[in-house]
Amino acid sequence: MRTTVTSTRRRGGLAALAALLLAGTIASAGTAQAETHRLDCVVDTLAYKVCSGKLTLQVGQRLEVDLISSGGHKLRFCAEPFGGGFDHGCSGWVNPGANTQLVWHNGTSGPKDVQLIVGRQYPTTVHARGNFHVR
Repeated sequence: MRTTVTSTRRRGGLAALAALLLAGTIASAGTAQAETHRLDCVVDTLAYKVCSGKLTLQVGQRLEVDLISSGGHKLRFCAEPFGGGFDHGCSGWVNPGANTQLVWHNGTSGPKDVQLIVGRQYPTTVHARGNFHVR
């Protein structure tokens, strides 16, 4: 009988500890600061061009873009690991003047350092202007 009581208390204590840790993780993810950055990037390479510095996305945060102008060209935006690697996610082809477009939502179990890369549809120089947001 004593073993059952001790085992039940341990499970209850572990459950309370797990709930406390989870609440702290959710609270810290919710307190991440929103950031807005200016997008002013000339895309003139055959491959995607890096158009940001290091951006840290906490769990639950989103990387979004507002393309204001690009000479009428559609562009695709991707979030790749900072320094290069396989993309975490990409937008579809974005028209200038379109509403805010989601690039990537961090649904992983931890923060990620990423960079914004931009690609074009046709082999011509494109000057992308607008804003991108981490929120």
